[in-house]
Amino acid sequence: MTLRTFLLAIVAIAAGVVLADAHVIQLGLFSDDFQWLTGAQRFEPASLLLPGFPHHFMRPMANVFFLSAFGVCGHASGCLHGATLVLHGSTGVVVTLAVFSLSRKVVVSIMAGVLFVVQPAPTEARTWLSAACEVFSAFFFVLTFWLFRLALEARTARRGVLFFGALLSCVACMLSHVAGVLVVPILFLAAWWFSNDVRVSWAAPFVLVFLVDVVMLWGSMTNPDNITGGNYGVGFHMARHIFGALVSLAVASRHFPGLIAVSLFYLWAIVFAPRRIRFWAMWTIIALVPFAGFRNSLPTRYFYLASVGFAAMTAETIWWVREVAPRRRAVDVLVGVVAVVVVARCVLFERRNVHIWDSSDAAYSTYAATVRRLYPTIPPGSTVVVPRPPAEEMGEQYVQPLVQWEYRDLTLKTQFSSER
Repeated sequence: MTLRTFLLAIVAIAAGVVLADAHVIQLGLFSDDFQWLTGAQRFEPASLLLPGFPHHFMRPMANVFFLSAFGVCGHASGCLHGATLVLHGSTGVVVTLAVFSLSRKVVVSIMAGVLFVVQPAPTEARTWLSAACEVFSAFFFVLTFWLFRLALEARTARRGVLFFGALLSCVACMLSHVAGVLVVPILFLAAWWFSNDVRVSWAAPFVLVFLVDVVMLWGSMTNPDNITGGNYGVGFHMARHIFGALVSLAVASRHFPGLIAVSLFYLWAIVFAPRRIRFWAMWTIIALVPFAGFRNSLPTRYFYLASVGFAAMTAETIWWVREVAPRRRAVDVLVGVVAVVVVARCVLFERRNVHIWDSSDAAYSTYAATVRRLYPTIPPGSTVVVPRPPAEEMGEQYVQPLVQWEYRDLTLKTQFSSER
């Protein structure tokens, strides 16, 4: 990919982010946002080496993102959301490079990057600041894949450096989110699928970090709170959740015709399609498997990594239609129109989805205003008595970090009054 086409990809992806998600910067903070932001300010670099399992999820690199975003933005919620969108757009750029490393087709690669950034299924990952963990992890996931592909194709002099870069990115991915455990299996699948090149010399370090990650995740998951108090398990519901996610990624109707169309498309994509399409289809499904075990529902933020595979699969499919059709200008025009319609449909649905989150911070901002009226100022280190929040709107565990964030003081503590 030349510098000119790379810059064109950046412009196209940036335009996609602005068209689909510009409204995100007007959203407020809520729920875990206050815990992440206040916790990041207490972040200690040693936790990168000693993540503190089994007492919490193993996401020390996420603290790096939140601390960096806070360092730039301070308490400006719009800027904090903007940081997530910048990271989202950056992931789209890396998706473009990763797809190009397999397809060697500029149009397919840029189309995949644009489709990824406007994908409406994982809206939650861009609108809820706490879900930036999904974006952060996916960035390193795709970066690892791209560097790994470059390493496989590089000459001997550069190969070692690229493999080492991929290994560092792999570790960062694993320390960002539980989805990082999938990166090594995806790398090995790609190496076998496209290059038939799986060697002990480079495979051993990746296997080692994979095993360490599995052990640490197992320790983390022994905490019942980390597996949602039993709301997670293996069963038929996993297939139902995965299929529902595939329908959402396809922005398809949930009526019978739409469900049949999605079923037939995935059957073709996995069994009969050309090799690259089958690989990206498998990526999409593999990325959903670890999260499909939630019994009640599959949170849409977990669609984010899967949307990488879906965007690449869609772009490859559109291009494949062009290649198998008769070589006529009308076919090129039709394929171009289809690509534009698909992108436009995703943008429209994403813009609608973002607005659904407009009132998500209402209960938190109202509660913060109530505390402000009670305590215009609070001396550092104080313990203040605050009313209990409405249970149906706001959890009590968010009160203390919310008060610390509102007053810009991490030394404050709260206790609840006997009356609401």
